[in-house]
Parts: sequence; structure tokens; C-alpha cells
Amino acid sequence: MSTLREAILNADDLESRTVEVPEWGVTVELRSPSVERRGEMMTEYMTDGAIDFVRLYPALIVATAFDPESGDALFTNGDIPLLAKKSAKAMERLGAIASELSGMTNVQDRVDEGKDSSSPILSAVTSSS
Repeated sequence: MSTLREAILNADDLESRTVEVPEWGVTVELRSPSVERRGEMMTEYMTDGAIDFVRLYPALIVATAFDPESGDALFTNGDIPLLAKKSAKAMERLGAIASELSGMTNVQDRVDEGKDSSSPILSAVTSSS
């Protein structure tokens, strides 16, 4: 077995950031999700090649938000409708950081580019809608 392969597979490559949310009076830890979870969100919250940000941002928060003290996940998928009703400013702040941690910064731009490119990942995402 390759030591390079082992190094890659055993690397602790998930990033986290602590974010103040003054609208809620709390501090939240955001963690990067796995590629698998990110792909599920991209597929689930895309309609006709467009991203449904009303549902995507809350889903990103569910996938990435943790209690910085206990390390426990803060929300479940059942909280998505409730999170969609929270402050747009707070959700935008968290969603922007969660998007960055997820490698989803400017996702819609990349999806639009993928419609005209041979990118297998973007083609798979856009063709699954």
C-alpha cells in the first residue's frame, strides 16, 4: 500500500472556523463537509440548473454548524424550514463562510460554466436536475 495514498486518506483535511453571530448573540463553529455531503446538497437544492438558495443556505448551516464547546451538531434537516425564516443577514454571513468551507463559493457561476464545459462533476450536477 502506498504511503502517499495512506497519507492522503488519513489526512485531517476538514477545516473549521468560529463565527460570531451578533444577531443571535452566539458563537458558532462551522466545519467543512465531506465531498459526499456537499454533492448531496448541490443535487438536492438545484432546480433546472439554478440553485435554490432559500433552501441551500439553511441546508449548508445544518451540514456545517456545530457547538464550539461540545462539538455537537447544532441542527438537523428538520430545522431547515425554521432556519429559512431566520435573519437573512445572519444566514448570509454563515452561508458565505459555509460555502467557502464547502468549496461552493460562486457555485452558480461554476454551474453556468459547467453547462458549456466538459467538467464531469458539474455536468453530473446539472444533468441530475
